[in-house]
Formats: sequence, structure tokens, C-alpha cells
Amino acid sequence: MIETQYNAKVRVLRSDNGGEYQSSDLQKYLEGHGIIHQTTCSNTPQQNGVAERKNRHLLEVVRASLIAAKTPISYWEEAITSAAYLINRVPSNSINFQTPLQALTNVVVAPTVPNLPPRVFGCVAFVHLHKHQHTKLTSHALQCVFVGYALHKKGYRCYHPPTRQMYITMDVVFHEDSMYFSSESELQGEYHKEIQTLDYDYHIFKEN
Repeated sequence: MIETQYNAKVRVLRSDNGGEYQSSDLQKYLEGHGIIHQTTCSNTPQQNGVAERKNRHLLEVVRASLIAAKTPISYWEEAITSAAYLINRVPSNSINFQTPLQALTNVVVAPTVPNLPPRVFGCVAFVHLHKHQHTKLTSHALQCVFVGYALHKKGYRCYHPPTRQMYITMDVVFHEDSMYFSSESELQGEYHKEIQTLDYDYHIFKEN
């Protein structure tokens, strides 16, 4: 993907000493493609500081998003994808107040990516239902929770917990002042039991 999308080649891979990076299959692949594999010393994560800082940045944004929206920890995967999408589009003073995507295009020819107006993670989103999805007497919109942005489509990801169905669409109305899982949401109604037992001090990746 690096070669086809960015017209560049990977020369060095720097990682910790995790088993996934030490497998014989990966080592053979790297050697076969002339890629140097550098690893950190044991218990010295600071040697891979760029990756460690970005990992911490992502986790801080994810934790804040989940807590603010009172969203269950089980939505962490959607939250981290949404966080990465936003971080890549927010100006940073470390790169002269460019966005990471802008800085990337200054170095290599980057593929065109869709830019959608940002929305509040976990808010109530009413997804429009098409004619074949409703009747004249049923609702023309479905109340969902906004969970992020599509990677390969120009659309928002809206999840409907009762049916466990994901909708990717631009035809959606957001209520960003109302959180789907919040007990204070007038649109949501009944308070979700899973929120009552949620402990946000629990490490976000503990269950994984």
C-alpha cells in the first residue's frame, strides 16, 4: 500500500520486541524486501518515542470521547478509528500548524481522501430510511448512535444497537447536544443498563 498509494518504499521498520514483530514469517518478508528491522532495548519504550507518544495521544482522545458521551467501553474500536480520523485533520504546531494530511502531501503524493465535517462522537443521529425500508405509516428515520467516519466511502458511520446494524450514509441528521447513551437524553428515553455498570476508570484495553 505504501508503494501503490504514496509512491514510496519502506526502508526501515522500528518496533518493540513484541512476538508479532519477531515471527519468522515477518523476518523473511522484511529480508526479502530489503527492509531493515530495528527493535528497542528491553523495557525501553522511549527508544520508539514517536510511536509511543502517538499511541498515548490516541488513547487520551478515545478515553475522553467515551467518557463525554457515556459510551460503553465496547465501542473503543470505533472511538479509536474516529480519533485517528480527526487527529489527521487537525492542525498541529509541531508541523507549522498544518494538518498531518497536509504535511504528508508535502513529502509524497498522497491519495485523495474524503473530508467530512466533524461530528460529536456518541451523539444521537437520525438516519433517513429509503422507501424500501419503511412504509407510509412507519418512521422514515432511525435513531442511531454516531460512531465515526467511513474509511473507503464518503459517509458517516451510524450504529443501531437494537438491531446491531451499521449504516454508512450522508443522509443523516445529528443531535450533537444529545448523547445516545446518556440518561439525560430526552431523545433516548430509557436509561441503558450497560451504562449503570460501566467503570470508566477501567483500562480501555483491559478486556482485550
